[in-house]
Amino acid sequence: MLTLSLQNAGMAQTMAFNYSMAIQSTNILATGTAVYLMGRLNRRTFYLFGTTTICVAQVVIGVLGVVGGKNVAAGIAGMMIVINLGFKLSLGPACYTMISEMPNSRLRAYTIVLARGSYILVSVVTSQIIPRQLSAQAWNWGGKAGFFWFGICFFALLYTFFRIPETRVCQSCFLLSPLAQKLILPEPIVLGTRLSVP
Repeated sequence: MLTLSLQNAGMAQTMAFNYSMAIQSTNILATGTAVYLMGRLNRRTFYLFGTTTICVAQVVIGVLGVVGGKNVAAGIAGMMIVINLGFKLSLGPACYTMISEMPNSRLRAYTIVLARGSYILVSVVTSQIIPRQLSAQAWNWGGKAGFFWFGICFFALLYTFFRIPETRVCQSCFLLSPLAQKLILPEPIVLGTRLSVP
């Protein structure tokens, strides 16, 4: 799908395949680096870095889509490499860590299942939207689709900044609302560590 997306942006098939392989190769480098950095940096900082990086890259893709031209495909492919690096270096590892650190042990399994189910549902929707956005026979947005994804990413950035706490320093966090506690748990829970969002 990535190679097809780059071809729709105007890149030759061989060059699109080469960029696709470069994008996938960044996974190894970024994952190894993330493993090293995860124990040294705050989870929230990781998350904010990744979301900001992806937001900026989506705006650049949108601008390149508006500008158009012959060499735009290489710029879009470069930004896709940046997006992949930003995700694999920060959002990917931090997400799985934070999901297991935030709820208390009684709700941890439910939280992980709910998060994974939501991820699969969103993946199904995006796998239907993206080909339509990029295809010349459908919506034909091309690089301008970057503005659409920037809007979604910017919402995630705001949510991360105002709602996601730092979980690196706490052993057991419980950030569930009192209403959710009453609906899910039969007896009240004594909150352990309360976290604040700066």
